[in-house]
Amino acid sequence: MSRILVLGIGNIGTALLKDYVRCDDVTEVIAGDIDIERVKRTLDQLRSKKIKPERIDVRDHKELVKLMKEDFDVVVSTLPANLNIDVIKAAIEVGVNYVDVLSFPYNLHKSAKATGVTIIPNIGLDPGIDRVLS
Repeated sequence: MSRILVLGIGNIGTALLKDYVRCDDVTEVIAGDIDIERVKRTLDQLRSKKIKPERIDVRDHKELVKLMKEDFDVVVSTLPANLNIDVIKAAIEVGVNYVDVLSFPYNLHKSAKATGVTIIPNIGLDPGIDRVLS
């Protein structure tokens, strides 16, 4: 069973939440975004007790790390690319695996590997999936 933190509840984040609602292996999802009202509107539409809203400003490193320490199996980011590097650094600091749809964190490989954290960046339909399949 998995506990997942999704950061960025726009179109892509909402699509992920819909998938997680249907996935039996996912027991809980925290939907994090700076716009908590948008998150609540999204959750009202999804009507799943599996998903809980969380207001988070990912630019606040201390708060982000605090949230990530809540025993997640993976952090998934659908945030804009300019925000993802700091989110990846927080994931490495906490020791939680990380996936996003848009980033290029190649300079963080050694620190992720040293802490045993798996980072799968830029996993959009393409580019992204080709990196996993090759």
